[in-house]
Amino acid sequence: MNQSSAERLGKFRQTMKDRGLDAWIGRIVDPHLSEYVPEHWQSVAWLTGFTGSTARLCVTQGAAALLVDSRYWEQAEGELDGAPFEVVRLGAPDAPSQEAWLSQHLTRGRVGLAPELWSESDVRRIRTSLADCGLELALVPDLFDDVWTQGRPARPQTAVTPMTQDSSTVADRLARVREVLRDRASEALCLHSLDDIAWLTGCRAADIKFNPVFLASMIVTDSEALLYTEASRFTPELLGALAAQGIEVRAPESLAGDISALSRDLVFMADPDRLPASIFGLLERVPVEALSPVTLMKSRKSEEELEGIRRAMVSDGVALCEFYALLDERLAEGAVLTESDVANMLDSERAARPDNRGLSFGTISAFGRNAALPHYAPKRETAAVLTDGLLLIDSGGQYEAGTTDITRMTAVGRIDDDMKRDVTLVLKAHIALARAVVPAGVSGSQLDAIARAPLWAKGLDFGHGTGHGVGCRLNVHEGPFHISPRATKTGELGLQAGILVSDEPGLYRPGHRGVRIENLIVARRAASTEFGEFLAFDVATLCPIDLRTVDVSLLTPDEVAWLDDYHGKVLTALQNEALSTRAQAWLKARTVPAFRSRNIV
Repeated sequence: MNQSSAERLGKFRQTMKDRGLDAWIGRIVDPHLSEYVPEHWQSVAWLTGFTGSTARLCVTQGAAALLVDSRYWEQAEGELDGAPFEVVRLGAPDAPSQEAWLSQHLTRGRVGLAPELWSESDVRRIRTSLADCGLELALVPDLFDDVWTQGRPARPQTAVTPMTQDSSTVADRLARVREVLRDRASEALCLHSLDDIAWLTGCRAADIKFNPVFLASMIVTDSEALLYTEASRFTPELLGALAAQGIEVRAPESLAGDISALSRDLVFMADPDRLPASIFGLLERVPVEALSPVTLMKSRKSEEELEGIRRAMVSDGVALCEFYALLDERLAEGAVLTESDVANMLDSERAARPDNRGLSFGTISAFGRNAALPHYAPKRETAAVLTDGLLLIDSGGQYEAGTTDITRMTAVGRIDDDMKRDVTLVLKAHIALARAVVPAGVSGSQLDAIARAPLWAKGLDFGHGTGHGVGCRLNVHEGPFHISPRATKTGELGLQAGILVSDEPGLYRPGHRGVRIENLIVARRAASTEFGEFLAFDVATLCPIDLRTVDVSLLTPDEVAWLDDYHGKVLTALQNEALSTRAQAWLKARTVPAFRSRNIV
């Protein structure tokens, strides 16, 4: 029999009491701090009924709250209607923080959290904030393991397969990691981020939705590379291949004991921002706190990886041409389509590609005013019908050799001059970054300013970052490099050759429309002078920009030249692929030179 939210909360509070806790802090996360969380760890949804992707949970014996940001204000209010939880609208005037809410409901007491679900840096910050409120932090294994015992989805455990597109061996990568450890006066490294482990081992799986990774941890020393996951996931051949490269697969239950034993004699390098406090706390000796060298290496794509990414972009480009050609045809026929219909059409075209391995994130199909919500996700029962206006589609795929992410604006029916002006200004911002030549090591915040300049010149701006790193058949959001006002780090943490990053400025008018244009671009060496090394960008994404949405008269000659050059590249790359007759005609029509675009219908 299904329990109500109130019954589950009562059971949870009894477990808190049994553990000597006066309050509990939780959030939507798994033990690897993944962006997408498997069903097994969706404990906040199980307790509250909230189905969003991010939230904070605070529970005392007398009150309970779910803290959500502005993306989820209305959703949380609707889904928690009638449930015994207060919805706190983070970012609203006078909205309390997590610690402030607790201090309003407790004057003293012990606040518990699960150290396996929070980074060491998070725990340090929370402990200090609670102490300032007179509250004590207690690190307690996840209470949901005792409370959520019936009907809980199993931990994912999919088959692990090898990647084949990169000629560098696992042994080569391990040697590079060990060299960095020696340079940083470290003797061992603990890895817990799943994309780092997938890259270092050269393996992929499907444990996390949209991310082709597998649940595992890893320890690298000068003489050993220990991979903690179930051996049953691997074929005997793959286990043998990993062993030949120097990797030993051990049971996950061995991790804690091995870390404790090894750290008595070895100095570990550990990243407090990415390593859970439960793992960090096992280290016997004071570690060298630093970003994992694997994270940096992974972000700088090898030539073999870049070649695989290019193949993925061609395959994705074919799927996109087929989709947009079909969409235009259906609309011209007068078909009634919703945002959800459009998303399903695109997902189907990607799935039809023989090298496709799924989506890289859930497709965002947003029409008209819905596009003013940057993370809008259409639902079949509430999806808007396409009439006259702008359609924003932000989507991406996982392919055998690479990961894609693209946003395009499409004209549906009649659009007015104000809409075209907004799209054109965003296009100018997009082109400004794509054409930039910058010193190696430049910060993401400096690149962000380059992209925003055309919008700033008109008194306009947008609230999200301009770009994020992208993995190679890995996570669509990959660190450490990103382009935003907050990305101030330079040098090795700044832009380097081989980094694949998105270029996605936007403009949002709540209640009216939203505009975003996105390509993936890769940094390459452009020049070496007495002033140092300089980088430029190559555009990786292959899909025309809908010139029906653009006022070409607002573009400079250099911007028009860039646009024509890009469309020429798209046409050259895709015209000899196995496109349908409909898609071939669409591709040729959508890549005409910009000065002729006014005749496009």
